[in-house]
Amino acid sequence: MASTVLEQTRALHEDIEILEKTMYGELGDASATKLKRADEVARDQVVSTVLGAHTSKCAELTAIYEDADGARRDEVNAMSGTGVFTAFYDQLKGIREYHRKFPREPAMESYESELLGALLTRDDPTLAFSG
Repeated sequence: MASTVLEQTRALHEDIEILEKTMYGELGDASATKLKRADEVARDQVVSTVLGAHTSKCAELTAIYEDADGARRDEVNAMSGTGVFTAFYDQLKGIREYHRKFPREPAMESYESELLGALLTRDDPTLAFSG
């Protein structure tokens, strides 16, 4: 998870963009291919799952922008004014310490495939057969 409010905001925007791209890829141009009914249902379930995740990410982002606790405002203020360089070097020091502790983290698959894989392979009881 992101360590700062601004980083959380950036990550949520990235997630939303990935989910929108996925929905567009699933729906695409309806006239391009004629799907069987079972394939249409499967596609619609995928789009429904992705849309639900999109809605929840948008709600999280809205809560951050509403800034009820003032954390976002404080973070932006810390990045401006007289203590800009102090804040920057403090963050840089934290990053360097992290990489000193974990020098050889294994390479990860792309974030997009990780996000979609986790979203689409989880057991979701709302997608169970009902009829």
